[in-house]
Amino acid sequence: SCFERMAEYGNSEYWEERYKKDTDSFDWFQRYDGFKEYIEKHLKTTDQILQIGCGNSRLAEEMYQAGFVHQTNIDISPVTIETMQKKYEKYAEVKWVVQDCEDLSAYADGFFDGCVDKATMDSLLCGNNGVRKTSNYLKEVSRVLKPGGALILISYAHADWRLPYLEVPELKWTVDHFEIAKPDLSLDGSGNLPEDNGFHHVYVCVKDA
Repeated sequence: SCFERMAEYGNSEYWEERYKKDTDSFDWFQRYDGFKEYIEKHLKTTDQILQIGCGNSRLAEEMYQAGFVHQTNIDISPVTIETMQKKYEKYAEVKWVVQDCEDLSAYADGFFDGCVDKATMDSLLCGNNGVRKTSNYLKEVSRVLKPGGALILISYAHADWRLPYLEVPELKWTVDHFEIAKPDLSLDGSGNLPEDNGFHHVYVCVKDA
């Protein structure tokens, strides 16, 4: 069933096996053009940007071509990080790092000007201990964001399902929610996630100055 497949999305072994079998690029929910207005409003091309759970998405390439060259792309899957390093070795400024998003201790407080999450929080919430993992993850993202920096998070889930995790005082940020139209493409070869009203959701979390 759809919900059984969703449970796999919170499992690191699932992603490792998936990326071993399928090295083609795949973009969850949206391509860059679908939400670039939020990126371009809140991030500058000189910013240090963390892309969380990059997978084998084309987002890093599309952001690079739009001028956002200072990127650190992290994923829990060694296979996909190695693949992406080889594929984009010409992009010298872009880093590819095997990293668990619950532990960003490799980065100092306020190290990044901006962070991008396209479906990573959704995946965490699908798995075992998803609520705890998501809480740990968001605390770490808030910590590594500089004051005034923004987390731009793309999700299938409407505000009733996501704001309770995001609007937590200790995260020290202000959250805005926007709806964007789904693109005309199938979400995933294994079937659709439960979504609503033909929209995806953008959450912009701006760290307190």
